[in-house]
Amino acid sequence: MISSHTAPRVWDVMSRDVISVGPDDPRSEAAEELRLHHVANLPVVNEHMEVVGTIGPADLRRSRGRTVAQVMTRPASTIDEESPVTDAADLLLRRRLTSVPVVSHGKLVGRISRTGLVTFLCRHMWVCSSCGASQRGLTPPEFCPGCGGPAAGFQLEDSSPGL
Repeated sequence: MISSHTAPRVWDVMSRDVISVGPDDPRSEAAEELRLHHVANLPVVNEHMEVVGTIGPADLRRSRGRTVAQVMTRPASTIDEESPVTDAADLLLRRRLTSVPVVSHGKLVGRISRTGLVTFLCRHMWVCSSCGASQRGLTPPEFCPGCGGPAAGFQLEDSSPGL
């Protein structure tokens, strides 16, 4: 459930169905998973489900190693599931990433992507509880453009895409 007047958290937006590989897996397995699932990268997790790296097509092209550990990017950029979604957006943009593994207590629990953020923006809208004015964004506007009310008066609601 999304909080009524605060910025959503990563857990509100993340994908929970995440494909991962292990560091000892053959690089060919990672390549096959990337191809089958049409994702830009995969988290690499150890036996405790801790993210130890990521692997994508560029890693596979750059190195000739036989195992995922020999070609993966490390350390992996991760984000905690309780972080504000604005922190995830900043991380994705600042590091020019397409997705970031999401962790809880150091363990992989999901993945947040640029596509997921755009989808979230298209499906949600901040609505003023006083006048009904609405605005899209990851955070409520500082003041209502309709009545001038404060951000605390906004509710995050589902909306039709494009409206």
